[in-house]
Amino acid sequence: MIRNSGIRVLLPLLLVGMILPNTLPAAEVLRVVPVVASVVDETVVAGIKSGNEGEIRNVNPLPKDLSGYLPMPIPFPTKQPATAQGIDSNLLKQIVSYNPKTGKETVLNPATVSGPVGSLMQTIASSGRNGVGSLGIDAESRLQNSLETFTNITAVGNTEEYPWRVLTKVFMTFPNGNYVCSGTLIQPSYAITAGHCVNNGSGGAWASQIVVTPGYRDNWAPYGSAASGTFLSFAGWTTYGDFNYDIGVVALDRPIGSATGWHAFGYTTDHNFYLATLFNNGGYPAQSEYGFNGNTLFYRYGYNDGYYSDLPKQVYFLKPSWGGQSGSSEYVYYTDTGVRVVYAILSISDRQTITGLATMDEAQFNAIRNWTGASAPASVDLTPLYVSAKAIGASDSRQMEMTYLAHNTSSAAWNGTVNANVYISDNENISPSDTLIQRHTFDASFVPWSSVEVTVPLVSIPESVAPGTYYLGVILDFDDANRVNNDSDGQDAGKIVIEN
Repeated sequence: MIRNSGIRVLLPLLLVGMILPNTLPAAEVLRVVPVVASVVDETVVAGIKSGNEGEIRNVNPLPKDLSGYLPMPIPFPTKQPATAQGIDSNLLKQIVSYNPKTGKETVLNPATVSGPVGSLMQTIASSGRNGVGSLGIDAESRLQNSLETFTNITAVGNTEEYPWRVLTKVFMTFPNGNYVCSGTLIQPSYAITAGHCVNNGSGGAWASQIVVTPGYRDNWAPYGSAASGTFLSFAGWTTYGDFNYDIGVVALDRPIGSATGWHAFGYTTDHNFYLATLFNNGGYPAQSEYGFNGNTLFYRYGYNDGYYSDLPKQVYFLKPSWGGQSGSSEYVYYTDTGVRVVYAILSISDRQTITGLATMDEAQFNAIRNWTGASAPASVDLTPLYVSAKAIGASDSRQMEMTYLAHNTSSAAWNGTVNANVYISDNENISPSDTLIQRHTFDASFVPWSSVEVTVPLVSIPESVAPGTYYLGVILDFDDANRVNNDSDGQDAGKIVIEN
């Protein structure tokens, strides 16, 4: 954590170790570590299809037809907020979580939320699978003292570059229709967005389904998608419709941030910080009447202009925003460390001249920090993700090089040897019922929420497998905290074509 001018931040784990209070982080951020596997055995063991391969995980939840998704109307306050009505602030800060599968809403006092991170003032973040990209860094670090407000928005060309791939398009289903917002990954399995993108506010309905797609562009999700588990917001929004508390967090069913990286998040008690610091913002405007279709990520940067008199937790800048940009983050890029920290969430706009963003206070910061840490296993838990394979030579499609991520979903560190089995299947549900074609091992060291990229130099597809389309999958033969996620199901199975 950094404590500087009242700022408190959830920071990345750096190569030098955990960040201690009152210290500045080192300059180099942890990256995904590459490892090369050692093949142990290529004996083919034919699977026995029992008709029950178990539940398939990580199926792509993104609907094929997105034409019915409308931009979430970006709101603008028309009534006095609960904050100004004398309502007890402790009620407004209550944490409200919702499980769309059970329909259960749970209201908690912030003090009752705890998890493996406990009283730690930091969590883990990552610069992503391919390290820090160069696109946009010059713009982010351009301190223009003459800049009085935010720039106009500019389209981002390559959303697979870091940091753009951390920014997400968000697809929501509510009882009254389907909508889109924007968001930001703040852990591998969590995204932050606006409260009104998860709940209608003032006692209104929750979303029944949310899908998060990092790096989205032109109807394409380069890193796949993740479906929602539970949602979090605050009673100030869900019960009272107070835009001071218009913040939401979505727990995801797949650690999609293991391939993209994610941002830290923080708060500060120094109001001047929000006016004197260069901020960045990126989101997906989708209002067609203003010339947007929601397929392009737009970016801007600049300085905030002030605070709303009736919304003391909302900071604003004098540029408009449009439907679809709700939930996008305002973040600071610290050039000395490479860390990007989310401080505010785009909440309101009149679509003409002004945009308002909800900031976090200490209670909200601690609630989000602990809630996102509560689901992490306390002992090591590895899962294989993003299996891909390519033919080594042009003439033989049966000799392949395979790569995948092995991701630690837990809050524990671990190092040692991992045994893994490679299966070939005619579907995306990888299980021991499929044909085992290889065993390999790799040595790795994991810190909490970290990944290694495993390269298997040679995977041989047996001649007994007829030409056609198949899926390669990995099952880790590893006794960890949760063996259910030891296989690369769904989006994480690698599609291959055997031509001869």
